Amino acid sequence: MIRSIPRTLLANRRDSGMSELLQRVAAEGRRKDREESKEIEDLDLSQIPSDCARSRRQCPRCEQEVLSEHFESHLTSHSSEILPWLYVGGKRNLDNDKELTVRTGITHVLNLAQEVNIRQDISKLLTEYNTQRGVGFVYKKPLGQTRLFP
Repeated sequence: MIRSIPRTLLANRRDSGMSELLQRVAAEGRRKDREESKEIEDLDLSQIPSDCARSRRQCPRCEQEVLSEHFESHLTSHSSEILPWLYVGGKRNLDNDKELTVRTGITHVLNLAQEVNIRQDISKLLTEYNTQRGVGFVYKKPLGQTRLFP
């Protein structure tokens, strides 16, 4: 049989957890806010030229000038070369004709994501591009249901 905990024990028990921590540091936090925090008006920005440009880097793939602090993030927007002839990417790469043809020279697309539908005009785009390059290409429609994924 489970007995209830007497209210006197609950009333005498010390607070624990986050509320106790906040109570312990509240005074110190107020002191730090008062003495150590800075407002933008308190900073001397006169040494920074008004025409100061932020650092930029050129992307080797798309040749865009990208802010240095965003460069790594920008690189993730491109398809990734796994082998000299094999790339992995997302739907955004498939929708970018220049990325698909000129920058990477992709000739075939293998869609492994059921939720992504390849554009209907991809056959025409890839066939024209490969014909210009003299590369044979036959667009194959999706294979449909497989034994593993009925």
